[in-house]
Amino acid sequence: MKDMLEKLMAKKKPMKLDEDYKSAKMDTLKSLHEEMTKMMGDDVRGLKKVTVAAPDAKGLKMGLEKAEDMMESKMPEMEEMASEESEEEEEGEEEAMSLEEIEEKMAELQKLKEKLAMKA
Repeated sequence: MKDMLEKLMAKKKPMKLDEDYKSAKMDTLKSLHEEMTKMMGDDVRGLKKVTVAAPDAKGLKMGLEKAEDMMESKMPEMEEMASEESEEEEEGEEEAMSLEEIEEKMAELQKLKEKLAMKA
């Protein structure tokens, strides 16, 4: 397998990319990485934790039942919090990147694409 990979790499020559193209590509990748990191962080924020510990199965069952009872009593309150969080997420998505910024990036990438097409 390693030999096959080495043969393939020998056939393929390293691509020579224009510095402007590299820069635009890195900017785009960094922006995407930041957005994905924020999205993943949002999934973890606001999580609630329940720990049940007992020396035997009977104690665990009682602890789980107690946790379920507590959750049922807080359910309306938690649903309200969840709807507020979803509204905040929608507002945050709008702030991520403005339309003007996206259009500027697209124009920059289009120019680079044309430049590379002319070289080829």
